[in-house]
Amino acid sequence: MIGGARVFLADINQVGGVLGRKIELVERDDRAKPDVGAAMAKEMIEKEHAVAVVGFGNTGVDLWRLN
Repeated sequence: MIGGARVFLADINQVGGVLGRKIELVERDDRAKPDVGAAMAKEMIEKEHAVAVVGFGNTGVDLWRLN
């Protein structure tokens, strides 16, 4: 999954990014633990001002959003 994200990011940034802005990929390891994934997503949004959090590769970690 991360390899695909890196290739996609390189392609997008090579043609000017999105709306003229380069996209930055920030990687985190949630250790397949829902509480860790939720905390990391919250931190990236609130402290690092991420506009999107995507790419959870684990159903348990991704399901935290439904609670």
